[in-house]
Amino acid sequence: LCRRSDVRHIMAVQGGEDRLYSRCGAEKEKGALMARILELSSGFSRDESTQGLDGRHGFADWFEHEFSRPAFVYESKSFSGEAYKIFEETAVLSAIM
Repeated sequence: LCRRSDVRHIMAVQGGEDRLYSRCGAEKEKGALMARILELSSGFSRDESTQGLDGRHGFADWFEHEFSRPAFVYESKSFSGEAYKIFEETAVLSAIM
């Protein structure tokens, strides 16, 4: 699907430590700006770990490696209430970007 649809970037959600992970691929400036916007709008702290494909963020790691495009992962301890609202709002922002 990613190959057929020419996906520009992806955003994933999983359990974890209330943090936003970003990997920007070859589009460093664009990815960094997008990550900053998502960080500010969500209130989650950002981790720009560049340790490579560590397997923790499966789909996002694969996407960034395969397409060299931005990939973002929200980790949260809770997927209800306020956290869900944050994910919903940032998904809309992500779609606009």
